[in-house]
Amino acid sequence: MSGDRAMEGNSISYQKKPRIMWIDIMRGLLMFWVIFGHITEDKAQIVYIYSFHMPAYFFLTGMTLAFRKDQQLGAFVLDKFLGLMVPYFVLNLYAAPFREWLEVVGEANSQSFPDLLFGIMYSNADSGYKMASNTLWFIPCLFLASVLFFCIKKLCSGDMRMMTAFTAALVFSCWVANLNHGGGGPSHYRGAIFSVVFVLAGYLFSQHRVQIDAAVSHYKGIALAAVPALLVIGWRLAVRNGYVSIIHNEYKSLLLFYASALVTTLALAIFLMLAAKSKAILKVCKPIDFIGRKTLPYIAFQVPFMKLMWHYMPGTFGTKAMPWLLLQTVILYFGMMPFAWAVDRYVPRASVLKTWIGAGRKRLGSGNVQYQEEYRK
Repeated sequence: MSGDRAMEGNSISYQKKPRIMWIDIMRGLLMFWVIFGHITEDKAQIVYIYSFHMPAYFFLTGMTLAFRKDQQLGAFVLDKFLGLMVPYFVLNLYAAPFREWLEVVGEANSQSFPDLLFGIMYSNADSGYKMASNTLWFIPCLFLASVLFFCIKKLCSGDMRMMTAFTAALVFSCWVANLNHGGGGPSHYRGAIFSVVFVLAGYLFSQHRVQIDAAVSHYKGIALAAVPALLVIGWRLAVRNGYVSIIHNEYKSLLLFYASALVTTLALAIFLMLAAKSKAILKVCKPIDFIGRKTLPYIAFQVPFMKLMWHYMPGTFGTKAMPWLLLQTVILYFGMMPFAWAVDRYVPRASVLKTWIGAGRKRLGSGNVQYQEEYRK
């Protein structure tokens, strides 16, 4: 999203962290399926798309989580709060006029401003209180899943076997307690608990990414053949399990849900690792890479834009049959790029906020020193 920033005198210097392009491309492709999944009314398509698109985002979060050995829980929570929750509140603010617009044209139920504020704080539309954009539920849920995973990692001292066993025990306990049925609670905390499995899987993948990448490069033919095989397996498992939804906290068989999501996600990862070997493919995928870097605005505004399109152009964009269904997805997917770029510029970044906090502490510290010196005099 943005690079590290450090104070040097009165200026701010920027040092960007290197990004793995195929991961951003995967985020971008997942956003395509998110939009398609919100438009389609075909039950078979919904079952398959919902079986993997949000779990894969949690997986990628696990891949990109960076921990310092000496990092404490408070520092990690602050980092994640600034990086996820501050944008969550800001994007709700930006989306509020669109929510009002949808209410005026009858595409959203009317809601008072206090109820809207409660909906933003509660972050679960199943409560009856809506956010400015209900698709923003994912951000607080991701925040909770990331913090929970950090706690598990700290508790298990980074031992992967202990982390796996602890996570399995946690999920099993929640399943026995029937927390996987109906309603996710504030900020979808129940969905965060069940999704920590994907964060763990992504983190495990990241620990062996170099070796996996080398194996994929060395055995290209086998890897290429494995992709469609894994996709078919993931699809069959998803069909057998039926409709699942993290936002509604419905998973049917947890084992089938985890298996179908992880198999499909692994297939996508292997395919994109192979594709990333080609400079020509990377060049063609630059727009998708861009969208993968701007997923937060897409999460916030895709559904409001979708509903406005349906309202003002029902003859064209109100049609849910092919090929209009696919065409709507493509138009919205690429058409939002300029808007996403503009909004993204005005979403506070964690690095900037941390710089402000650091500068504020520095000023407060200087003031305290000056006060102490004057007191001594």
